[in-house]
Amino acid sequence: MKNKPHILLVIFILLAVSLQVSAASINGFNLDDALIPVDEIHSGDPPKDGIPSLDNPIFIKVSQAHFLRDTDRVLALTRHGVSKAYPLRILNWHL
Repeated sequence: MKNKPHILLVIFILLAVSLQVSAASINGFNLDDALIPVDEIHSGDPPKDGIPSLDNPIFIKVSQAHFLRDTDRVLALTRHGVSKAYPLRILNWHL
């Protein structure tokens, strides 16, 4: 009976490890609460945290923004007489 606490501890650790192993994840995303079957979720690009944040964005002139379309929506801001436009399509990518 002296070993009973040790046996219970070992059982507890084995259960905890088995629960962690059964946690479903893809690319670092926990899928335990996925609404669709995990085997129907396919990995894509980029991986989790694979898109860098925009801490120091580089601004260009409108005439150089050939990647923008006339229909692209932007968040416009003017501060101290300087106007800048932040394309929502790019901001959404970097969230």
